Amino acid sequence: MLNDYEINELNEHGLYTTGQFAKMFDIEKSTLHYYDKIGLISPQIKGDNNYRYYSWQQFDDITLILTLRELDMPILEIKKYVENRTPEKFAKLLNKTAAQLEERLAQILRIQKFINGRRSITEEALNAELNKIKIQHLPEEFFYVTAFDGNPYVIEEVYHYEGYHNKSLKLLDIYSPYSVGEITHIDSIYENKIIHHKYFQTKLTNKNDYSDPWIHPEGDYLTIYHKDGYWKTPKYHKQLLAFAKDSGLETDNYFYDEYLLDEMTTNTMDSYFIRISLLTR
Repeated sequence: MLNDYEINELNEHGLYTTGQFAKMFDIEKSTLHYYDKIGLISPQIKGDNNYRYYSWQQFDDITLILTLRELDMPILEIKKYVENRTPEKFAKLLNKTAAQLEERLAQILRIQKFINGRRSITEEALNAELNKIKIQHLPEEFFYVTAFDGNPYVIEEVYHYEGYHNKSLKLLDIYSPYSVGEITHIDSIYENKIIHHKYFQTKLTNKNDYSDPWIHPEGDYLTIYHKDGYWKTPKYHKQLLAFAKDSGLETDNYFYDEYLLDEMTTNTMDSYFIRISLLTR
């Protein structure tokens, strides 16, 4: 170990041990050892005592390296640049890094939007009153929809068309916190096609997310929440229609089945938490 006198002598000559150099720039000694190992920056001087010392002349190099690391630039790119740096290459490097950061920021904002949306949806489900029909005034909303032309009694076909719906969302770069739901025509109830739904739907967070969205108009809706899952939903469709008839209400032609809690919170479709709404006129 060096004594205080020897350390002071080194500092007067602008030489620093690995520990001192690391402490000056608030990094770990192991970081300097790694940089040395890959040839990014190495101690400049080797003393008679076999100690290796960094020099004040390397301040600019380590500052550059740490600045580029702060920008989250890969080590190998930094090494390549440091070995052959020019103003033109620096501008090019910064442009590339800026583009990468913008892409990452966009992804972070999308994730934040998803988390906030799912949190709101989950809280709605946790606070909902189950199996009670209410009249609620709902805002205008927008959906991306795809047709379902399969056999609703064959779960493989249901998943096939749902998979197509999800693939379309990805291709269109539609990123929504809402789960895939259904839009069901009331004729399927009257004709006893009790689990036929005409469309798969995903609610959009912004009407501009898709150029030709399905519009869920503002108005008064009959609504009911249940957690009996996918297969029992037609029973609640019938309850809403019966309530409308008994109350002398005319309705629109479509039920909106929105899955508030799905595979993210339960292991089976039989316990999905669903809100059904039907527009009254």
